[in-house]
Amino acid sequence: MWYESTVEIYQMARYIECDLKPLVAAVIGNKPAFWLWEQRINRERRNVPLVWEWPVALVGWCMVVWIAVHRFPWRLGDYFALAINTILALLMTAAAWKAGKTRREIAPALKDIIIEHY
Repeated sequence: MWYESTVEIYQMARYIECDLKPLVAAVIGNKPAFWLWEQRINRERRNVPLVWEWPVALVGWCMVVWIAVHRFPWRLGDYFALAINTILALLMTAAAWKAGKTRREIAPALKDIIIEHY
């Protein structure tokens, strides 16, 4: 759920910056003061992985390994639990990758903009 929300927010920002901004600029002109929010956030966060992108997935993998080691020797139910948790950790890793990819797609659209007002 966390990654789904993160990806949705990044996709909305990408849509605004890459798709809507050129359409709105045709109507109101390229007024930097109108577009400050995402530019400011981009300056503050830079184009590096954020705290909530990869570490959360890493914690998920560490938990799977820790539980697998501490539950050994395994019973039949443990094999099922390990399989389910491994699948969930893979899905979390894929979501972290998608969040990072979407964030990186926003950054180039913001780098070309010169901010006159801050």
